[in-house]
Amino acid sequence: MKALSMLLLLASCVSKPLVSTGPSFVLESADLTIRLVPLSREELKVHYGTNTDSIRNPFIDFPAQFLKKRIVVFQTEISTVESEVLFQLDKIHLEIGGTKNSAASLELLMNYWRGYASQEEAVLMQSLMRKTMLDRKFNVTPDKPAKGYLVFAHSFPKEGGEAVISFNVSTPAGDHGLLEQEMEFTETGTEAKNTDRRGIFDEDS
Repeated sequence: MKALSMLLLLASCVSKPLVSTGPSFVLESADLTIRLVPLSREELKVHYGTNTDSIRNPFIDFPAQFLKKRIVVFQTEISTVESEVLFQLDKIHLEIGGTKNSAASLELLMNYWRGYASQEEAVLMQSLMRKTMLDRKFNVTPDKPAKGYLVFAHSFPKEGGEAVISFNVSTPAGDHGLLEQEMEFTETGTEAKNTDRRGIFDEDS
């Protein structure tokens, strides 16, 4: 118990989301705004550790993992002016080089780490993820914006690649819409490309 308390104290300094100075992508449609900041592996290592010390960093892969996952993290802020918009992680997708997968929940990300983290390390990881990651389901209203990490962990191409992140959202009235942002992961960072809008976000509808 004393060892766990010491680890929790040690982890408290990294429990807050990092502040990135990297480029951001802004998706705007109607009164909905989604701001995405891709977080680099180096930023995540500096802020949360390298997985070679006593604290496991759930946002980068562990060197000994048999099933290699490329983990992609976006610092995300979502707000509206008037509307209520409903989000689910399993309806938010990232496609890189033709490989597509939905955003990971805390439970799914922890499952990838099963067998690679001790009980104490797992407690710290879950505490960190609860404080930083977006919930599995969440509503955004004018007085309740959402802020946190969107995490994707899948067998994406290991480096670089053209990508599309898509948000399939709905409203309490049952209306649906799709927002997509094209981007490209390069050696120097992430570059934004086209934005696509459908459903309630289609400006021609």
